[in-house]
Amino acid sequence: MPSARAAGAGLLALLLSAPALVSHAAAQAPPEPASGTSVPPQLALGRRIAEHRARTSTLPTLVIVPSPGAFAAAIAQWTPTIRFPVLIDDGSDRAREDIARFVRAFEPAGVLRWDASDAPAWPQDAPARRAAFEQSLRRAWDAPEEGDLNQALRQAWKAASHTPPGVVVASPAAPAWTAALALAAGHGQPVVWADTQPGLVGATVTLEHAQASIAHIERGLEALGWSWRRAGDDIEAITLCLSIPARVQGKAGGMNKSGLLALTDLLGRGPDGARIAWCGMIPGEAAPAAYMAMCSLFLQPTRAWLFDGYAGDFAPPYKLPAAVKLLETAGMKVSANLPPRGGASDWRQRAAFGVPFDLIHVNSSGNPPWFDLTPGRVYASDVPMLERPALVHFIHSYSAQAPEDRTTVAGAWLERGAYAYLGSMD
Repeated sequence: MPSARAAGAGLLALLLSAPALVSHAAAQAPPEPASGTSVPPQLALGRRIAEHRARTSTLPTLVIVPSPGAFAAAIAQWTPTIRFPVLIDDGSDRAREDIARFVRAFEPAGVLRWDASDAPAWPQDAPARRAAFEQSLRRAWDAPEEGDLNQALRQAWKAASHTPPGVVVASPAAPAWTAALALAAGHGQPVVWADTQPGLVGATVTLEHAQASIAHIERGLEALGWSWRRAGDDIEAITLCLSIPARVQGKAGGMNKSGLLALTDLLGRGPDGARIAWCGMIPGEAAPAAYMAMCSLFLQPTRAWLFDGYAGDFAPPYKLPAAVKLLETAGMKVSANLPPRGGASDWRQRAAFGVPFDLIHVNSSGNPPWFDLTPGRVYASDVPMLERPALVHFIHSYSAQAPEDRTTVAGAWLERGAYAYLGSMD
């Protein structure tokens, strides 16, 4: 594929002028549900996001930048209807592996290295960094550059007949602001600012501490002016672009013997405990956080691997043949390891040289560093390298207890290319 190096602020003009770099085919909006069909709120949220994607064009050029400041300058050159992926090469092996994975999945017509040499230096103090972040977001949506950010965005979104599907929560002190900027610009979402210093995601906080953080976010939601208090309202998603403790010490009771709760499960609940928003977290440094956001914005899974490590007579609700059929009906290519091919030797044979899948589901049990299959046990070190960015769903207690630790199951998947991981922190 062609590659080039660019400097200066006219990045979008350069991309549009390259004759070989034409827009990908526009994303297709999902078909309308049959008349009288009730669509669950979480699926309605997915529909809203897909419809927004269908109204935008993606330039098939991957832009690689050397720093978070250059990343913000590149995002500022998005428009309400034209986007292109941007990744950070910070010189680390992980960043370059992530870039290679993204290239294999996105298949760009060109790769452009852009140093943003004409852009202002990225500020170091928090207030100036927040202002620079907000300026990039305003420019990506052609919003007024003066006045309150959310009022300016509201004006731009009204002109585009756009209602934000969710919010991002960010802190100028948290390197994962890169993900917040990409998701706010890409999905058209407002920002709730938190004064939060980076911490360990695997750490535990008290319920009172978590409730104070949730109350801060809810005050931010209330100030935005969009409805959010019930499922089916305007705001249906909350993304924490922060490295903060994800484990909360609640009260033990019922099946929850430890009383531990996930912060992303406590968020988005109404007074009665009912789900009113779906929540996720992008922690970490600037480059991997940007990678996670870009994968979610520009990639769509097409190849699935389902691995059932349970015994054939165990837990019928977790059987995977129905999932295989469902994914195939959705047009995905599916490879499945079903009993009796769900043992440790089957896993190692499949994983030894990396895997080419972008949706991976595993039934297993175990602890943070290992997982049991039928028969045998494998370890975090047995998690395969991913040829493409992947969404990983792991049914396994404790697997996400310390996701920043590469010697644990979740940590290994994230280090090796997963851009989303759904698993248990207890």
